[in-house]
Amino acid sequence: MAGTHCTFAEQYDPIRYTSFSETINIETARYVCEEISPHDLEQEQVNTILTAVVQGMTAAQESPDVRLAAVRSLYNALSFAETNFENEMERNYIMKVVLWAAVSTELQIRQSSI
Repeated sequence: MAGTHCTFAEQYDPIRYTSFSETINIETARYVCEEISPHDLEQEQVNTILTAVVQGMTAAQESPDVRLAAVRSLYNALSFAETNFENEMERNYIMKVVLWAAVSTELQIRQSSI
């Protein structure tokens, strides 16, 4: 069809692609946490998952899709975070990020964080 051909470079949107990739990664962590026992992961693996999820929830994350996926993922990851919640600094940071999400301008993010 004339006039409808686009090159890969014209179709590739690096910002949208990055957001999509981040969303998929965080959603994957969500389902992993839902399906396995907290005893199946080493603390270092738990820390990696929590870091990704919490970073996805921060206000610095511009994509609402990534933020929503991260908020939903934290719910499933909480059973893995017992050791992290025993550390006051980590607990306070996680709770601060949850509270930031609770006042988001995005309705689904607010609802999921609460």
